[in-house]
Amino acid sequence: FEDDRWADFCPLSSTRHVGQQILGAQTVIEHVTGRVDDQVSLAGRNYLAGTVEEETRLRYNERADGSVLLVNARINPLVDFERMVAGKSNFALLDRGEVAIALLTKRKFEGASAEDGTMPQRKLVAAARALERTESAEPILFRYPWEMLVANGRALEMSGGGARGQRLKISPQADVEEFVAFDPAGGPIIVGEKARIESFSRITGPCYIGPKTVIRSALVRGGTT
Repeated sequence: FEDDRWADFCPLSSTRHVGQQILGAQTVIEHVTGRVDDQVSLAGRNYLAGTVEEETRLRYNERADGSVLLVNARINPLVDFERMVAGKSNFALLDRGEVAIALLTKRKFEGASAEDGTMPQRKLVAAARALERTESAEPILFRYPWEMLVANGRALEMSGGGARGQRLKISPQADVEEFVAFDPAGGPIIVGEKARIESFSRITGPCYIGPKTVIRSALVRGGTT
């Protein structure tokens, strides 16, 4: 869900759900959905519904049928938040007073939603008063986009893995010209399909070069997506 701090990620969030921000080689939504077994849907600004549904293939701003596990779209997916909520029921996990994750009944879920589709923190905190509240010992919510940039290198390292000799992954559909240097010593390097890297480029890991990206004889330093 998006809360009322989505504007702190502008202009990136102007036309995208906050959870669509890229961290490493995936969006935050993709990081989170890969770690849960239940059906995932999105809550956010109403005017984004058509675009976000088309791009994510997830249901958007649907009515709840029962209890809802809420995960803030500003969550740092590199944090082991499953451990923080393991074994809990009727709970809310807070980060510096803001709701990061909460299990709400259908009535409380609907009461915490605003007319624009977001879930303001003041409403969430009010809904969490009757729950078992736990304050996180470490920051687990991003508050500004530059915090995601700081975490980008670690996200890329976690997505690559493997021994040094296995840390260069180039799609067979990518076009890599002659005289391109790859240095995966600092982390994995992933090159997506139909990407093109021109001669005399140097790519330092960890790095993710997405599909159809063009690198024009450039120096790309580690930690870059």
